[in-house]
Amino acid sequence: MKNTYHVDINTPNKQIGIDVPNGSEVTIRDDGCKVWIDKDRIWTEEEKNESLQKNDTRKESSISRTKSRVDTRSKNKIMRTLEKQIDFSRTHYLNTWTYGTKKHGFNKEESMNDIKNMRRRWISLFDSNFKSKSDQKKPFEFPNQYWFLEKGKDDQYHFHLISESVEPDLLCKSRNRDSFKYKFNTIRRRILDRGQPIITKQMIEKYPEIYKDHKLIGRTYESISAYDDWYIARFLCEYMYHYQSDQRWGLKNLSNSHTNNHSRVIEDATDLKHKIGYFNKDRYFMLNDDYLGHLVPEHSDYTLQPV
Repeated sequence: MKNTYHVDINTPNKQIGIDVPNGSEVTIRDDGCKVWIDKDRIWTEEEKNESLQKNDTRKESSISRTKSRVDTRSKNKIMRTLEKQIDFSRTHYLNTWTYGTKKHGFNKEESMNDIKNMRRRWISLFDSNFKSKSDQKKPFEFPNQYWFLEKGKDDQYHFHLISESVEPDLLCKSRNRDSFKYKFNTIRRRILDRGQPIITKQMIEKYPEIYKDHKLIGRTYESISAYDDWYIARFLCEYMYHYQSDQRWGLKNLSNSHTNNHSRVIEDATDLKHKIGYFNKDRYFMLNDDYLGHLVPEHSDYTLQPV
């Protein structure tokens, strides 16, 4: 008995002959094409379900691999642009603010608006004519700012700011204004009354390579000049969350830890470059993920350029 039989497939130009296994089901379509099905090759329902499960597993695995991949091109572009635009010859401040309660800081739009307000208040502190209109740039002499928005483990946002140091001339000119002088002296009195060390135990424990032999260990803010960068960084940090009934200078929802001393001075280029890398962690550049937008270019003195 023959194991195959012959089937002709008619096409407009030629006729093709194919040997088909015995036991196959043959169907003649409207276009004249003869289709056969080998019953030995038909899957059972169990085999179909097994195949579907394998496909689903492969799909989930592919999505997982893609999500775990870092978009290195975007990350490197931002890193290189930051390193080109930041002046490494200047001293910089690093300030951090958190929200004082769990009632705020879980909405990105709210946090972005708070960054906008902090930038405006900081510039206005030194330049009373600055109104922060959408088309108004900061005064040329005002230090550049680079804002970063970060999520904590509890999904609550907090803020980091790397800013150029305030030049003595700008500070001196501002202190000639009574309104600035009053704010400056009020916050200075609060800082000095705490008797707070400049380099705290927590700073030494967390960054021993930077602070274990620092020249300011054991010193308080009272022992340094009001023009010292370490004092100015602390003053600006506290100004931004100073909010009382008759002194609504900062944002009332913000907080800051003077114990951890969330106001520091970045004193050399190596430390500054390390901080730029720290604020551009891989987890902020995952493919197919909702980008956190850790760097906030719209409120920073940063211009994204092809590099």
